[in-house]
Amino acid sequence: MKKQIVCRQAEVSDLARIMEIIEEARVFMRKFDMDQWQNGYPTEEVFRKDISLEECYVAVCDTEIVGVMVVSIVPEVCYEEIKGQGWLTDKQEYMTIHRMAVAEKYRRKKVAKKLISFAEKICIEQNRTSLRIDTHEKNLAMKNFLEKQGFSYCGIVDYKNTVGDTLRVAYEKLN
Repeated sequence: MKKQIVCRQAEVSDLARIMEIIEEARVFMRKFDMDQWQNGYPTEEVFRKDISLEECYVAVCDTEIVGVMVVSIVPEVCYEEIKGQGWLTDKQEYMTIHRMAVAEKYRRKKVAKKLISFAEKICIEQNRTSLRIDTHEKNLAMKNFLEKQGFSYCGIVDYKNTVGDTLRVAYEKLN
């Protein structure tokens, strides 16, 4: 029998497990020579703030947290400048997915797909035009996944205030 995955808003009591999942993601990224998340970011404090803003969500299988993401209604500053094709819509009526990760033993088990579907539902409920997300250029798994989920490549954005490689590949999906 298949186990059901449900998404819900994260709680402070979820922080330890969220950070375990983030550490597994760091190891994965390091393995593929990505410097994203290799300098301590995102911290527990960042997730604590996301939880207080009610923007952090977890995927749960049985009682185990197996994935995490942040869905923010706040426009992303670095998205104002994009090099490439450009956004599908120039409206500020989008939501952004940040800090998405899936527990190692649950990768390729449709957890990420469930998280994206949940983010799309939130976006529609908030009457937003589209959903945006970005990832490291070397994160081929994420790039392929986003394209399979109907996201369109839009260009390159620059997180100028981050350490290491600041460029990210940006995607958008219209509702």
